[in-house]
Amino acid sequence: MRGLESRGGVPSSLARTCNGEEGMTSASRFRIVGQSRFTTLLRKEAARVAGGAGGVLLSGETGAGKELCARTIHVQSPRRRGPFRMVDCGRFFPEDLAAIIFGGAERPGTALLTRANRGTLYLVHPEEMVMSLQERLLDFLQCGEFTAGELGPRAAADVRLLCGTDKDLELYVRGGAFLGDLWERIAASVVKVAPLRERLDDIGAVIEYIAGMPVGERFSGGVLSVLQSYPWPGNYDELIEEVERLLRTGYQWIEIEHVRRDIVDYEGTPVNADPEIRRALHEIERCIQTFRISDGAPLDFAPYFWHGGPVPSSAPAAPADDPDPDCEPWEHDAAW
Repeated sequence: MRGLESRGGVPSSLARTCNGEEGMTSASRFRIVGQSRFTTLLRKEAARVAGGAGGVLLSGETGAGKELCARTIHVQSPRRRGPFRMVDCGRFFPEDLAAIIFGGAERPGTALLTRANRGTLYLVHPEEMVMSLQERLLDFLQCGEFTAGELGPRAAADVRLLCGTDKDLELYVRGGAFLGDLWERIAASVVKVAPLRERLDDIGAVIEYIAGMPVGERFSGGVLSVLQSYPWPGNYDELIEEVERLLRTGYQWIEIEHVRRDIVDYEGTPVNADPEIRRALHEIERCIQTFRISDGAPLDFAPYFWHGGPVPSSAPAAPADDPDPDCEPWEHDAAW
């Protein structure tokens, strides 16, 4: 879980961050800007799914702009006059998250589903929900009603569900950690949000939008070149933070020496590295993720890497030798 809060009642300050009006990330204050191929495609995809009524799964790295895309879908949809609510499922213990989404038996009106009625509910990291919460959410999506608390009254709500994650939810389904029926509901439409390193041509437009002036009036050409050569592991959140920091320095003309040193000195893999290498790294990450979901159970990784015809059959494994009594057992959780 991410940033777990204290058990018991949900602090009011944190509960307020779930209504979509407070606790917004920095990226939520910006519209989708830029004319790169991936950004243009993202705007078109957002406009396409905005006209629908089914669930939408926004898939992309942390900081790539999934929340911004969710808000864009909401304001372009027929529900634009309704509320936009959001909650990060990884921030709360299961009982607290249940109280936030479904309310309590004595106060059903506090449920996020009720407060999002005739609007949009955006769930961040839905894979963090325990199975009991997944089942309750699936029940709501199927019948439009939910139970407040454990044994509270049934309440109805008209809500469109959007979800955002940096994980491969299909792997969670295969591993039994996520309900397949729920996945089919929330992934009726899937929108891929490309990372910033694949949209570097948009950096100039993002800077202009943040600064409120042409980039050439405040930033030297060398600064722009340096910013466009960095892979931005934190994506747009990291870029926005750095640009805002530069604007706060007070320099009327921003030069390379004012840029964060690790950005200037970056000498790692070129951003435009061989796509085959990037695909291989992605497949390795998928394997690691699958191993984690399976809790260390033996898995056949051959389908992920074998591309030369049918997956080769392996000979039966030889009987294992007796364990060495002086060797400590290997715990996979500690290794990962």
